[in-house]
This record gives sequence, C-alpha cells and structure tokens, in this order.
Amino acid sequence: MGDEHYTKGDFDCAFQYYTKAAGLNGAQAHCELSHMYFEGKGVEKNGKLENYHLEEAAIRGHPEARYNLGFNEGKIGNIERAVKHYIIAASHGDNDAVTVLKKGYRVGLDLTLMHFKLSSSCSEWRT
Repeated sequence: MGDEHYTKGDFDCAFQYYTKAAGLNGAQAHCELSHMYFEGKGVEKNGKLENYHLEEAAIRGHPEARYNLGFNEGKIGNIERAVKHYIIAASHGDNDAVTVLKKGYRVGLDLTLMHFKLSSSCSEWRT
C-alpha cells in the first residue's frame, strides 16, 4: 500500500504505511523510509533518520540498505566500514556491491582473502 501511495505522489500516506510496516519489522519499509528521509519526500531531509532506517533494514538482511550504508560510510571517509558493508551486501546478492568491490580491488584497495570468502556465495563475484 505504501508503494502505491508513493508512486501517486501521496507521500504523507506512504509515510504512514511505511512507518506501520517498519514497526512490524519490515525491512523493505525501513529501506523505503530511508529513501524518503534522503530525498525529503513527505518528510524533511534528515541524514540521521535516513541512516537509522538503513541500519534497521540492514540488520533485517536487506542488501540494498547494506549497500547504501557502505556508500554513506565511503562518503565520509570510513573506507574500512564501507568495505565491510559492501561485502555483506555482496554476500546477500547485491550486484552493485560486487561491482564496487571489484573496482576497489582493481585500484589496490586492501581486500583480504577472508573478505573474498565472505562474498563467495555471490555467483557474480567470480566473473
């Protein structure tokens, strides 16, 4: 329901649905709330609340949220934390995280064998 309202531009209603679903431990709802706080749609832009909802979604196994946490950590220079988030996202099948890790490896980012083993379950990793 939240997605339908969001698509129609009814951000207030979408926010209410996402908030209710997030309260029921919905990982996707937390991820959607993070997008709303990032974009400022229906709510005031708020980086802290964006990260809060990304963390909640990531804890519940949402790979896109984990990828976005990595991106945010990278923006502020926390490369080691960013890589850890990307590795977890890649191990959950996020191909964007795999691409970032491959690029990092190619430019000399220190990715240990242990990290590769963590993400080896992703079939895209080996290409």
